[in-house]
Amino acid sequence: MINKRLFRLTKGARKWLFISVLNSYLSAVFYMASMLLFALLLQSILMGQTALWHVLFALPVLLALLFARMQTNGHMVAAAARYSNAARSMLRRRLYEKVSEQEIRDRGSFSASELAQTAAGGIDQLSAYFGRYIPQVFSTMLIPPTILLVLGVFNWVVALVLVLCVPLIPLSILVIRKLAKGQSRKYWRAYVSLGERFLENIRGLTTLKVFQMDETIHREMNQNAERFRTSIMQVLRGQLNSITVMDFIVYGGSGAGIAAGLIQASQGNLNLVGLILVLLLSTEFFLPLRYLGSLFHVAMTGVSAAERLFQFLDLPEEQYGEQKLSATSSYRIEAHELSFSYDGTRPILQSIDFEAQTGERIALVGQSGSGKSTLQRLVSGLLRGYKGSLTINGNEWRDLDPDSVFQQVGLMSSDSRLFTATLRENLRFGNPNAEDAALIAALERVNLRSFFDTLSGGLDTVLTENGGNLSGGQKQRLIMARLLLADRSIYLFDEATSNVDADSEEIMLDVMRALAQEKLVIVIAHRMYSIRDADRIYVLDRGAMVQSGTHETLISEEGAYKRLVEEEEKMEKGVCADEKNELGSH
Repeated sequence: MINKRLFRLTKGARKWLFISVLNSYLSAVFYMASMLLFALLLQSILMGQTALWHVLFALPVLLALLFARMQTNGHMVAAAARYSNAARSMLRRRLYEKVSEQEIRDRGSFSASELAQTAAGGIDQLSAYFGRYIPQVFSTMLIPPTILLVLGVFNWVVALVLVLCVPLIPLSILVIRKLAKGQSRKYWRAYVSLGERFLENIRGLTTLKVFQMDETIHREMNQNAERFRTSIMQVLRGQLNSITVMDFIVYGGSGAGIAAGLIQASQGNLNLVGLILVLLLSTEFFLPLRYLGSLFHVAMTGVSAAERLFQFLDLPEEQYGEQKLSATSSYRIEAHELSFSYDGTRPILQSIDFEAQTGERIALVGQSGSGKSTLQRLVSGLLRGYKGSLTINGNEWRDLDPDSVFQQVGLMSSDSRLFTATLRENLRFGNPNAEDAALIAALERVNLRSFFDTLSGGLDTVLTENGGNLSGGQKQRLIMARLLLADRSIYLFDEATSNVDADSEEIMLDVMRALAQEKLVIVIAHRMYSIRDADRIYVLDRGAMVQSGTHETLISEEGAYKRLVEEEEKMEKGVCADEKNELGSH
């Protein structure tokens, strides 16, 4: 009935659970005591045995018991809310810790949007699970047996009848649980799918507009939203049906108990106090079980959301080395028979031989999916778990402490981001201690000084999300300036000049050439002409290193590199021809 793993993960919050359950039990005890007092008072009145002072004494006590019940109910709800908040905070903290641990490795089938949904909506789905369901489980284990014990003191037959009706509730709960589990999983899958598609389409809205696919995606989003709506309605319908079944069992069982009480009273086996208690407590006996059953849909929805959380938490821990990478003026990276697979079955890189050293500009080229970015992530230390050998200055990469590697490696890709903050704050991500003069010098190196001079706010100019108030070229050059401020010994550029204008691209290429005079620079190119003067070019094809050498050497050979260059030249000629035709038509 309780997900043991969720319960273990939230061990530190159990104090509030104990307080909630204790107050729930005390509330039931105060209620039973008040009903017993009421029954005794009523019996004495009916028997004509009550003096005025008895009533005057009993009424304040009765009111005190009811007030105590009200207070304990309030404390129960407050403690349950504290338990829910603390438990969800612990789960989020565990998720964030895992994300932090996994940040330098691939997350498999877990997208960033799904992790965000799990951290927010998914764990919020557990609010009622922790705040209502789990406390109710323990209250149900305590309150009905106590009521049964009280009624059994007066008449064991009535207690037996109530006990015989109890199995109907667990049986109905099992049926409800089986149905609810499938519905809840379907609901969570629809929720995640809708969120992922929405985020993906928002990010690619400009592209969709350019290719006039926005109407098609709009229809698809409507279909996804309808599937989500349908799944919600199925969960609600199942919950309503289960409540109806539970009500029938609860009130049918309490009715059977009351009938048994009346029969026993007519036979002289149950006194008036016992009969009044049977009338008042029979329904109270079943209500905790009924309430627990009604919460099953809530519980199953939360547990379904937690299943994906468990799958992410169960990803194998990354094993990091403890050896520190020594800071030096010269680095040499070598790979021998290097292989890598994300899932352990489909190879991404196969038997790669590769070398690079300070003072060189190395280029990695190949078709999309050839393994360039994976090799770059291995070299930068963002991925481990490789086979073969990958060393830096003779130290095996897997044995090195990641932090010591990151102190020497700077990475820039087309996905590198700017943040909603001032220009100064964005630049200081590269060097928190940099003075304004150093920031301006970095801007000058990427030819943004004239742009900076036009800004009325200067370094205090606020950038919108991901540099939305900058052009593509300005954004990438600003990211490059931030990277220059970090002053790393090894620079990796993964298609850093994609989606920028020709002027910005040439500026950035000049910076890379200058860096290569005293640093180790590795470039993943998306345009062949940009790396023709590289010291060495490595050509990947389907995860294998098929060629290496200078541009002059490779272009003279029949092979993958020559085909890539020829394809690019044909594409450029086609674009130029289209532009001429367009001008001629005007």
